[in-house]
Amino acid sequence: MKLKIRVKVKHLVMGLVSASLLIGFGYKAMPIMADLAGVDPSGWDADASKWKHIQKDVLNDGSDTLTHAFQVYVGPDNTFGTGIPGIKPKMPWDAKLPLLISYVEEGPAAGTYLSQAAKQLALYYSLTGENDKAIQVLETAERRLGKNETYQLVQLQVEQAQQLFQLGEYEQAEGLLDEIQKQMLKARLYSADLDVRIAQLKAKILMRQGKLSQALDDVNRQIASSHDGPSSRDAKQDGGSRLEQLEALRRVLQERSEELKGASLSVVSGTVIRSDGTPMAHAGVFLRTQDAINHSLTETEPYQMMTDDQGRYSFADVLPGAYQLALGFDYDQIDGWVWPVNYDEWIDVAVGKDVTYPVVLQPLMSVTAPVNNAVLTGDGVTFSWQPVEGAAYYKLLGTIDMKDMHGTSSIGVTIHDRIPGHAVHVPMDTLYNVTSGFAYNTIDDKLVPDPFTLLAFAYPGKRFAWNVEAYDSKGNKLTQSNGYRLTKNTMGDLPFFSLKARTLTQADQLLLDNRVDDAMAAYKSAWESDHTDAYSLGKIIKLYGVLDEDDRSNTTSKQELLPYELHMAELNPRLSDCYWLMEYYRDLRDWDRVRQYYELGLGLDQYDSVAYIKSEYASALLSQGKIDEALELLAEVVPQDNNHEEIGPYLAADIYVSGSLAHAMTIAELYPEREIGESKVTDWLKLLQMMKAESIEKSAYMKELKQALLWQCTGRQDELDQWDKSADYRAMGHFLSALANKID
Repeated sequence: MKLKIRVKVKHLVMGLVSASLLIGFGYKAMPIMADLAGVDPSGWDADASKWKHIQKDVLNDGSDTLTHAFQVYVGPDNTFGTGIPGIKPKMPWDAKLPLLISYVEEGPAAGTYLSQAAKQLALYYSLTGENDKAIQVLETAERRLGKNETYQLVQLQVEQAQQLFQLGEYEQAEGLLDEIQKQMLKARLYSADLDVRIAQLKAKILMRQGKLSQALDDVNRQIASSHDGPSSRDAKQDGGSRLEQLEALRRVLQERSEELKGASLSVVSGTVIRSDGTPMAHAGVFLRTQDAINHSLTETEPYQMMTDDQGRYSFADVLPGAYQLALGFDYDQIDGWVWPVNYDEWIDVAVGKDVTYPVVLQPLMSVTAPVNNAVLTGDGVTFSWQPVEGAAYYKLLGTIDMKDMHGTSSIGVTIHDRIPGHAVHVPMDTLYNVTSGFAYNTIDDKLVPDPFTLLAFAYPGKRFAWNVEAYDSKGNKLTQSNGYRLTKNTMGDLPFFSLKARTLTQADQLLLDNRVDDAMAAYKSAWESDHTDAYSLGKIIKLYGVLDEDDRSNTTSKQELLPYELHMAELNPRLSDCYWLMEYYRDLRDWDRVRQYYELGLGLDQYDSVAYIKSEYASALLSQGKIDEALELLAEVVPQDNNHEEIGPYLAADIYVSGSLAHAMTIAELYPEREIGESKVTDWLKLLQMMKAESIEKSAYMKELKQALLWQCTGRQDELDQWDKSADYRAMGHFLSALANKID
C-alpha cells in the first residue's frame, strides 16, 4: 500500500500550472475590463450589414455551446482562462436577446447561422424555465430552413425533443425521436453524434417510465451499431465522447438495475452567489463524471447549463455516481473573487436521493510581503498576508517559471501547508531545497529536464511568485490570494520577488547548459569536498529522481541514492526524504529503520502535513501484522484524502479488528473510492454487501475471512493460495482480489 505522490510529468506540470498561471495572466489582463458591456449594436443598420454584424459578434462567439461561452473556467482540480487580453468580451444576454430573436424571425436562412441563433435562444429559454418558448423558437427556425439543410433540421428537432422531455411530455418526445430516425434513414444521414444523442434521450425517457430493461436493450443496440453500423467510422471522433457516456449509462443500468426499480433519478441543484449575496446570473455550471475530469470540458458534457437571474441551477435525471462541479464565468464575474473549492472535492449521487450543492464565491486574500518585485538578500524570507476570519491554518505556495516549445508556463510548489498564523519566516536553505516537481524540454528530439524547475528557488535573480490559501479547522478552503485581478480596484500588491543571496555554482551553470550528467558529477564533487553542503546534497537527490524517472524501482539506483538520503536525513531532513527511506526499508522489512524515519518525519510537522508518511507507516504496520495500530492510523488519514485512496486497507483492518461486516459497510458508505479519469473504480460497499449475503448461515465465515485478511496483509501468499484452492467463497475472493491491488 503506497500513497501515490509521484505523477507523470505531463500531468504534474499541467495540473499545477493551471492555477499558478492566474497570477501572471490576471495582472496582464487589466485592459480588457475597460468595456465589459461588449459590442454596442445601436449603430448597426437594419439591412444586410446588420445580419453580418450579428453573425460576427453574436453567433460566432461560441455561446450556443457552453463549453466555449465563458472566459474563465473553474473546477476543483484546475482553473483556466480562454479569453485573450485586449479583445472585446462577449455580449451580455440582455443585449443579445433581441438580436437573436430578430435573426431567428428574419435573418438569412442559409448556412448554419440560423440554427445557431435558434439554439442559443432555446438554451436561454430552457434555463429560464420557458421551455414552450424554446420549442417555438426551434420550430420557427425549422420552418425557415431550406429542405436541403437536413443535418441542421435534424439538430433542431433533437433540441425540440430535449425540450419536450424537460416538460415531461415523454410520449411526444419519443414519437419525435422515432420520426427523426426515420428521416435520417431516408436521407442516408449517418452521424454518430446524433445517433448516440438520440439513444441517450430515448434511454432517459424509458427510465423515467420505469422501463429499465427496454432502456438497457436500446442502449446495447446503439453501442453495437456505433461499433459496427454505418456511422461506426466516425464514432470515435464525431460521437466519441457521447459514446463513452452511453457506455457509462449501460454500466449503471447493468449494475444498479435493482436499485433503480421504482426509484426516480436524482436532482442536483444549488445556487452560485458571492459571499455578499450577489447572485451570479448566467454563469456556466457543469456536473462532470469522474472519468471525464482528467480532460478539458467538451461540448458533449452530459450535464451543463447556465444559472438563472437568481444564480440558481438544477440538473434533473442525474445517474448515480461520483461527480465534480465546474463553473464558467466572464471576467467581470470573477474579477477579485474566487471559488474556494477543495482539491478533488466530490459530489456523491445515490439512487433516488437529491443533492443540494451551493457555491459561494469569496473575495481574494491580500498579500503584504514580499511584493512588487522585492529583491531579497538575507538569510530567509518572511511571507505575510492579511488574516482571514475563521482560518485555522494557511498553505504557502510558490510558482517557478519554465520555458518549453509551447512558451512560458509555471510549476506550483508547496513551501509549507499548515501555518497557524498569517506570517512565516522561511530560511533560504529551506527554499533552495524545497521539494518540487520538474518538467522536460525537447532539445534535438531528446527529452531534457528543464533547468529552471530543477534549480527552482536557487536561481539567483530570477523572478518568483507566491500565493497563500486559508483553511478552517476541518480542512475546508476559505479563500486564497491567487486569482483574477483585472482592475485597479482589485489589483493590490503584486506577489513577485527575487532572491540574490547566493551566486550560481559551477554545477548550477552546467545544469543551465542542459549538461545534466556533468552537473550531477559536479554536485557530487562539491558534496565530497564539504559534507555540510546541504544544497549540493539536495540537488544530487533531485537529479537521481530525474535520471531514474523511467525506472524508479531500479535496485542499483536505489542503492546509489541511499547514502545521500541517509546524509540528508541527518543534515537537513525533509518529509520527502523520510518517506523515501521508510519505503526503502519497508521493502527490506527492516521495521526498526521504518519506525526511525517515521518518527523523524513526525518531528518535522511544524508547518507541514504528515498524512502521507502516516499512510506509508500504516502500510508497514499491516505488513507486520500489527493491524490494530494500522487501523488507528488509517482511520485518521482516509478522511483527509478526498479520493479515499486507502479505503480498501482501512476496511480490511476494520473487519479484522471489529469482526463486523456491518461496521465496515458504514465506513465504505462514508468514504467511497475515487479515481480521476477512471470510469470504473472499486465499489467497496457493494463487495461488502455481497460478502454479507454470502456469510448468512456460515458460522466459520468471519473466522476464515480474518485469517485470509491476515495472510493478505502480511504477504503470506503461499498460505493464501493454498486456502483459496479449497475455499468456496466467491464474494470473499472478489474482496481479497481488490485488496491485493491496494497492498503490495
